[in-house]
Amino acid sequence: MSEKRRKAEAAGRRGEGWAALAYRLRGYRILEKRFKTKIGEIDLIARRKDVIVFIEVKHRASIDAGVYSVTPAQSRRIDGAANLFMAKYRGNDHCERRNDIVITGASRLPHIIKDAWR
Repeated sequence: MSEKRRKAEAAGRRGEGWAALAYRLRGYRILEKRFKTKIGEIDLIARRKDVIVFIEVKHRASIDAGVYSVTPAQSRRIDGAANLFMAKYRGNDHCERRNDIVITGASRLPHIIKDAWR
């Protein structure tokens, strides 16, 4: 792995940590980190009451860059992985689902975009 890629990976992991903390401070419980399936990976899965949130974390220089880096193909993969999560944990059938994007950067707090796509 190149030095540049290793640094990007480390920044992404730090961003996921900051995002998890931001959700915990808002009363969410983190159910999964880096939930991997054959379809794709979900960075974080959180729950508060009857809402389960599937969270994609992007570490980018700007909020716009973070939002536009989630492509339609990536959102479909996340949705597929979310369907597998919901099937695996049957007790969540009555819960509302939401897809959030969290953009982190070196000089700002995590920016949460709720319900980024359906």
